[in-house]
This record gives sequence, C-alpha cells and structure tokens, in this order.
Amino acid sequence: MDKKLFKIIIGNPKFIPGIYNYCDRWCERCPLTSRCANYALCEEQFADPKTRDINNEAFWQKLTEVLQLTLDMLKETAEQEGIDLNSPDAEKVEDEERFNEETARNHDCSPAAKTYGKMVDKWFDSAKGLFEEKGESLKVKVQLKTPDANPSAETAIIKDAVEIIRWYQHQIYIKLLKRYFPQQGHLSGPVSTK
Repeated sequence: MDKKLFKIIIGNPKFIPGIYNYCDRWCERCPLTSRCANYALCEEQFADPKTRDINNEAFWQKLTEVLQLTLDMLKETAEQEGIDLNSPDAEKVEDEERFNEETARNHDCSPAAKTYGKMVDKWFDSAKGLFEEKGESLKVKVQLKTPDANPSAETAIIKDAVEIIRWYQHQIYIKLLKRYFPQQGHLSGPVSTK
C-alpha cells in the first residue's frame, strides 16, 4: 500500500476517528468494523490469504511493507510538525512514557487486573469437573430427545461465555497499561490521539 491510498482510507468520513484506540482485536465480533479505518486498512493490506499466514513468506513481506510505510509516515509527520526525532526532547518523552507506564503498572488497579487474569485460569482449572458433568448432562438430553430441551443452544451459550471470558481475562490489565496513564495518583481518562 502506498501513502496515497493509506491517506484516502484514513480520510474517509465514514470512519470514526480514533475508534481503534478502544479495540480489543476481536474483529469477528465487533459491530463497528464498517466504521473502523484500522479494520479497513488490515483488510486492504492482508486481503490475500497468503498474507494472513505467519508461516508464509508473503505475510512477512507484507508486514515489512506496513512497518516501513508506518516509519516513513511517522518521519514525514514529525518533519511537518517540526519535531526532531533524534533530539534530546525525544529522549525526554521516552523517559516520561517509561515513567508513566511504570506508574500505571504499579497502580492498585493493575496488579488487581493481573490477579484477576490468574484467578480466571485457576477457576477454569478447578471447574473442569463441572464442565464434564454439564457435557454428560447435555449428551443425555440428546440421547433422550427430551422435549423442550435444546442441548445445542445450551452448548453454544456455554461455549460463547467461555470464549468471551477467556478473550478478555488478560485484556483488562493490558488496557490499563496502554490506554490510561496516571495523573496525580489516580487513573485518568483515555489518552487522546489528536
């Protein structure tokens, strides 16, 4: 993809500015993919199935192109804004970013979110017997063809719930670190991308 096409996609008014800042990377379930420039760019860049397979050279070639385009555009934007990426100020910004991330990592919410992720694993490990029992119960319902029973729907509901819990169990911690920065001892709102 060249810069011109990239800018056309990004400039499309149908996309919600910055929506990808709240992304959970679960596009298959997201109702806003049609309004997300990041999704459109990924679909454009990785349209060929070969470019979606990490074991294929085409994937790595495409990823290299995307990273190079990103770097070129970053340099271009920095130049337009009068920012010297090699100046001491850039080092100061990096130091501030490191400080902010470390502070966020040590905020009460962050270790609690990390603990939650581990608790989810422990709960699922301890609940294996419950899942096995439920599986056997659903098998019996299928075999008996119980009226008013819908074991397929029950299975789908359980599978969906487990998928959602597992998808998000570690995202809370990650989002706290990446989307919020400490401000006077408490977490502030989302970081603006403007």
